[in-house]
Amino acid sequence: MRSWFDKSRSPIGLDLGSHSIKLVQLRRGSNGGGPWSIESAVAMPLPAELPDHGAARIDVIAPKLEQALKQGAFSTQEVVMALPSVDLKYKSLRLPEMNVSELDDAVRREAIDRLGLTEGKYDIQYFDAGKVRQGDENRQEVIVLAAASATIKHHLDLLTKCGLHALAIDVSPSAIFRALVIPSEHTPPPTHIMIDVGHSGTNVVIARGNQIVFFRTIPIGGQQLDRAVAEHLHLSWATASQLRASQRVLTDQPADLPAGVGSAPDSDTDHRQQQAIASAVTPSLADLGREVGLCLRYFSVTFRGQRPESARLVGGEAACPLAKSVISQGAGIDFEPVTQLPTIDQESCQSKFPDGTAPAQWATAIGLAMRHLTQKHSTRARSAKRGATRELSTHEAAA
Repeated sequence: MRSWFDKSRSPIGLDLGSHSIKLVQLRRGSNGGGPWSIESAVAMPLPAELPDHGAARIDVIAPKLEQALKQGAFSTQEVVMALPSVDLKYKSLRLPEMNVSELDDAVRREAIDRLGLTEGKYDIQYFDAGKVRQGDENRQEVIVLAAASATIKHHLDLLTKCGLHALAIDVSPSAIFRALVIPSEHTPPPTHIMIDVGHSGTNVVIARGNQIVFFRTIPIGGQQLDRAVAEHLHLSWATASQLRASQRVLTDQPADLPAGVGSAPDSDTDHRQQQAIASAVTPSLADLGREVGLCLRYFSVTFRGQRPESARLVGGEAACPLAKSVISQGAGIDFEPVTQLPTIDQESCQSKFPDGTAPAQWATAIGLAMRHLTQKHSTRARSAKRGATRELSTHEAAA
C-alpha cells in the first residue's frame, strides 16, 4: 500500500458511470516538478442490463472493478470516487446573506423542504456560488446536492469488497473542474463552461474563477443517441451502439459488426450509414444544445451578463463527430472537444490510455485522482449537516 507520505503518486480516481468504469492513477516526475503523468489507466465496460440502484447494482459492478484493479496493477488501495449523477438530487437555492455557520443550517433546512428529503436519511452538501442580486436585495446563491445515506453506504461497501479504502466520495462537477481549469488569481475571474456528455446524460458545469456557480444534469446522452439510431435504422439497441461506435472512433477499419451492418470505409454503403446516423442523432443533439443554451441564459441573468471565456466538451460522447457542431449551434457558443488536459503530460496520455479513448473521456476520473493534490481549488462542497463543516464525505470514508 502507498505510504501516506508518498506524494509522488495520487490515489486512484474511480469514475463509476452507467456504461463503464474508469480508473486512473497519476504520478509526479522524479524531480517532483512538472506536470502529472498517467501511471495507470483502465476502462472496463459494464453490462447493458445494469440495475439502476442499490445493492443489486453493486453486486454486478464488484467483479468488474476487481478485474480492472488487477488489469491496472495500481500501486495503492486508496480511492477517490464520484457518486453517479443518477444517485444525486440537486437544486439551486437563493438565501438571505448570512455567515457560514448560519448558512450551513439554513441550507440543510431548505434542502429538506425543497427537495422533499427525509431528515436523517440523506447527506446534504452544497457549493456556495456567491452573491447575486434579486430585485433590490443581495442574496446568497447555493447549489445543493443530496445523496441517500444508504446509497453512499452501498458504494463504500463496493470499495471494501474490492479491498479499497475510500479517501473521499466526491461529485463529478468538482472533478471535471479540477481536471480542466488551472486556478487563477485574475480579476475579474475568468468564466468557464464545461459539458460532460456521458452515456445516460450530460453534466453542465459553469465556474467563475475558482468557484463552481452552476450545475445541472440534462437527461440526454449516448443512451438516447443509440436509441435514436436503433429506431431510425430498425436495429437492435446493441447493434445501433456498435454501429455508432464504429463511426465515432474514426479508425481505418470499422468495428466488428453483424452481417449487413458494417462496410468498408469510403464506400457508398458506409457514406449512407454515416448520413443515416447523422439524421438519427441530430435532433437529440440539437435538443441538448438548446438545453445548454438555457443554462447559459440562466447564468447570464443571474451573474449579470458574464460570458464564458472557454467552452469545453468532455465525456464519452465528446468524440461523436456531430456533437461539437450541433451542440454549439443550439447553445450559441462554440464548444471545443478537449484534446489535452492542462495539468497532465500529453505523452503519458497517449501511451497509457486504452486504444480508442481520448483525454476528454477521462476528465472525471483524472479530476478525482487530483482531489488530494490540488488543495487550492475552492470547489469542494460543504456539508450542510447540523454543527459540521466537513469536507465532502470525510465521515463516510472513516466509517
